[in-house]
Amino acid sequence: MKKLNLFTLSLLFFSFTNLWSTNLKESVAIIRHDNPTLDSLYNQLGLTLQNNGFITAGKTLRNYEKSFGSGFIYQANSGNTYVVTNQHVVSNVDAVSLQINVNGKNTTFTNCPVLYAHPNIDLALIQVPESISNKALKIYASSIKDGQEVFSAGYPGIGDKPLWQLGKGVISNKEVNTGTFGNKDSLLVIQHTAQVDAGNSGGPLLTKQPNDSTYYVVGVNTWKVRLRENTNFSIRTTELEQVINWYENKQLPDSTTFDEATQEFINSLKEDYIAVAPYISMSYILSLSSDEIAYMLKNSRKEIYHAIRNIDPKTGLKLMVANELCNKINSNNGNILLENATIISPKQGKCELLINKKSLCFVLEQTANGWKVVQIINTKAKTKKKQSQLVNTESKAYGIDKSKYTNFVELGLSLPIADKQLCGLNIAYHFSYFTYGLVGLNMDINQYKVPNAYFPGHPYYDGESEKNAFGFGFNFDLGAQVPVALKQFRITPYALASAGTGKYPISHENSTVPFYVGTRCGSRFGYEFHNELQLYLALEYNYRHILNESNVGNDFPHHLFLKVGLEW
Repeated sequence: MKKLNLFTLSLLFFSFTNLWSTNLKESVAIIRHDNPTLDSLYNQLGLTLQNNGFITAGKTLRNYEKSFGSGFIYQANSGNTYVVTNQHVVSNVDAVSLQINVNGKNTTFTNCPVLYAHPNIDLALIQVPESISNKALKIYASSIKDGQEVFSAGYPGIGDKPLWQLGKGVISNKEVNTGTFGNKDSLLVIQHTAQVDAGNSGGPLLTKQPNDSTYYVVGVNTWKVRLRENTNFSIRTTELEQVINWYENKQLPDSTTFDEATQEFINSLKEDYIAVAPYISMSYILSLSSDEIAYMLKNSRKEIYHAIRNIDPKTGLKLMVANELCNKINSNNGNILLENATIISPKQGKCELLINKKSLCFVLEQTANGWKVVQIINTKAKTKKKQSQLVNTESKAYGIDKSKYTNFVELGLSLPIADKQLCGLNIAYHFSYFTYGLVGLNMDINQYKVPNAYFPGHPYYDGESEKNAFGFGFNFDLGAQVPVALKQFRITPYALASAGTGKYPISHENSTVPFYVGTRCGSRFGYEFHNELQLYLALEYNYRHILNESNVGNDFPHHLFLKVGLEW
């Protein structure tokens, strides 16, 4: 009988626990961004990173469309209701989709506006869909204390699929300054041991009153420490209520005026790329072409590569663009003057800077993350090409070199590979077009061992059975190349069909003029300097097939060249 009672009590406890969890699901949502165009841009950016060797970082950006976070319906002290989440969950978007349990069924609501976002506190407010009346969670009115039992609710992912999780732990430090949030002074946050995993961001940290099964909000889960066990952090409801108050009183997250932001931006340009990076927006980075991104990657720093791979691809890319911008300014002696500042709209302005008599125009926009550069215009550009370019990258790339028109000059040494061959020279000019096409002109000057035309005893016989004589040929070449860039290094395999004529010595007294076709194939190994000049070595094999009946020997068809060249 006692066993039956215990079983009944256990079943009742499980039922109540399951009921609480089910009810809680109606207050906690899965949040995804709602912008297919942004998906495509991030996918292209991720491909560019992968093609340049940043495999994991590229994959992270390509999975942007699969990213998600958590949020919850919350009733503020003012009585108004919002969906609360982290600012980083909804960054770069104006609307999101919410997936939430309504009457026991998972329902998706699209195009839900992001009402307010505060970058330094990492909180955002989303409008609750009008068609739902799900229960809102309320604030915990009492003070929290160390050791208090808490629960983390949200949808961390298994693979790419969000899965409900209700974690249990305790408050291990009710007020901790992590040195993470804000510009100067960090926020006080709650440290706790309830499970927080990727996808939990923006979900609620909950607790219960004694003898009360209702969940109350004590914080908003935002991040965890990876190198420690059970070290998770939540933003306090004090900051949440403050953010809601700012929104309801129409106070902008960043009250800095455009003029103030312009001056601060100029000051950052005078410091270094690390100071400039916070002003670079992801919308600007997403507007850059693959070639521009590749060029900047190739000319970046080791610490930027580390940031892209090991910290956060977005952070690393902002550092990369800031580094390129500072390099451009420093190459113009870094003398920065404000030439003009114009307000375009209440949240957008344009400042034109004069840098050593060269003008650059920056469009700044006030976002939830403060004033950001959304466009860079070379105001004195003479062409109608894309004006937001920081650098002229149309002729260079990274990965596959997508050069449009490139010139080469080469000087080569002909290495003897046949019995009668001696060393010779090769002078060449090549012209590449549309990445893969290649046209060339070559002049070969070779020295050969030629049998003496006079037999011993002849009056002109000088006692030597062989004489050294020069032969030369002119070649026209047409073919293809596949230039591949690895940081500053270039490897360019190529193959050319060749046709030409020349003079090949048979003896001291006569020579035969051959007409021939053939092939040249080899590879260039180069290093590209910052000014886009490439110095390279090339190893090339040349075969010639004689078309006429010229009596040339077996030494004529085969040549091996070692070349040094310059590409621009």
